[in-house]
Formats: sequence, structure tokens, C-alpha cells
Amino acid sequence: MQAALKELPAEWRMAVALVDLEGYSYEEAARVLEIPASTLGVYVFRGRKKLKQALAHLMEDR
Repeated sequence: MQAALKELPAEWRMAVALVDLEGYSYEEAARVLEIPASTLGVYVFRGRKKLKQALAHLMEDR
């Protein structure tokens, strides 16, 4: 999981970490990152999608 997270762009990684790992709401995370909530939503969506792909790829390699 850590290797997959490191592959994400920093903005996506922080968005996913705040929302999914730390439990922040979208509004709270957007304030912390000083970006609009809509932008945060895009970052979280893209980050989750990329993580899912990376983790699926890791599982295929087993």
C-alpha cells in the first residue's frame, strides 16, 4: 500500500490520506490543503482510481 501511495502525485496522495486515512470531511480537507472542495473531490477520485489500479497490478504479480 505504501509503495502504491508513493506513486501518486503529492496533491492526490495528501487528499486521499486526509479523507480516507485521517477521516477528514471533504470540506475540512479542502481547507487544510487550501483548495476548493470540488478540486479535492477530483484529487480523491483520481487518487483512489490510481491506487486501485496499482494494487490490482501488485496482486497480479503474486
